[in-house]
Amino acid sequence: MNGPVVGVVGAGAVGQVLAAGLVSVALPGRLVVVSRRAEQTRALVADLEDMALSVRSRTRVEAGEVADLRGCDAVVVALRTDFTNSAVQDIRRGGATANVPALGALARELRGYEGSVLVVTNPVDLMARRFAEVSGCARVYGIGSNLDSARYRLLLAQYARVSPDRVRGHVIGEHGDRAVPCLSSTTVNGLPVEGRARAVVEGLQKRPALIRAGIGRTRCGPAGAVVSTLRKALGLVDGVEELSVPYGDVWLGIPLAFTGGVPVPCCPPLTRYERLSGLCREQPPWVTQAHTALTEKRPLPPPFDDLDQMWETLRSDPQVPSRSVLQAVPPERPPYRPLAPQAAAEWTRLPAVELGDSGRRRRSLGRELGALTPSVPAGHSQTSTGATGHGAAAVHTSGTVRGSQQIAQAYFALPAVLAAAEPDPLKAALDAVWHAVNTYGEHYPELLEELRSVCTDQVEK
Repeated sequence: MNGPVVGVVGAGAVGQVLAAGLVSVALPGRLVVVSRRAEQTRALVADLEDMALSVRSRTRVEAGEVADLRGCDAVVVALRTDFTNSAVQDIRRGGATANVPALGALARELRGYEGSVLVVTNPVDLMARRFAEVSGCARVYGIGSNLDSARYRLLLAQYARVSPDRVRGHVIGEHGDRAVPCLSSTTVNGLPVEGRARAVVEGLQKRPALIRAGIGRTRCGPAGAVVSTLRKALGLVDGVEELSVPYGDVWLGIPLAFTGGVPVPCCPPLTRYERLSGLCREQPPWVTQAHTALTEKRPLPPPFDDLDQMWETLRSDPQVPSRSVLQAVPPERPPYRPLAPQAAAEWTRLPAVELGDSGRRRRSLGRELGALTPSVPAGHSQTSTGATGHGAAAVHTSGTVRGSQQIAQAYFALPAVLAAAEPDPLKAALDAVWHAVNTYGEHYPELLEELRSVCTDQVEK
């Protein structure tokens, strides 16, 4: 029969719904079902054949062995070993130990396979990486972030009372509790809606639990995400899918634009929070949860509500990065000298706005309230003085300047989180920046430059 050949490994809840979906839309010309239980495989194939006849699908369904998968254009891995998942949080990670041996054995049998492999087995980011490393396959994609993104767009459309196709937005990072919605780039009808987008984040996080409580396991959503991805990975249509692929030295969900079956990363512009929370996986989950609480203006969660517990968690958590930097040391400057009375007349206050290169009135950082600058008489050049104007820094040094020492970043970072939660906005901002400067250590100029850039963007808006 005409059409691509697709293999499905696993005849459990997701495998069954996925196979039925593929037959109903007649996506493959031939569907090969593989499971370690032969009786279950035969029963599912018979049931799918009945369905194909009823809906007049052109898809031919057959039972197969792992070796038959090499003749497929794409393989979907939806296997799940028998185990009881007792995890309450990060529930998708509950299957890591149980599923790795079976997935590894499948990957070894498919070593060198040249088609596309879509991994559904959880924890999907870890399993997709494991399959790719063991099999050597070049086109391996983890299914999860595109389901998170679809849920996000659906909930936001319901909240805004518009059609889902009017919503643009992505969810990136690790599939599950640590997924990060890209609030800053989300739009409805082409307009930014960051405030409204925050309102649906809690619903997005609760949705999997709602489904599990009613039917035991999510199945239709993942199956739909696979069908959508197969169309693009097989080159049947072009479009964007958020899939788990290599990102640096980890596997995380990022948007991929498929053209003729060839994917190209297409991440939207990200805020610092989105970048660090979504694409930097060195951060322990309890720190990510605190950052989320700050962003959503909620009280800090445990262990940040108990200082002793916070420090104990920091000491005992093996996921805490052990990175260290040289201590931040301010640059040496001349000792501060008060402005002499006779020199005061030599200073001029600049207006709060100035003309840009194009002649248009432009505001920038440091011009919002005006600034002091030395008055330069005609025919003279500006020279350095000991006085300081608005925005200039002066550091008085006495005695011997202390040399830079090595510091553990994690122990300086947590006070910045606590400071940011202060009820007084000015105190929160100043204290958080102070602790962040110490956290950055020798690299603190990079932080300050980014803060200047962000503040300038806000002023120019």
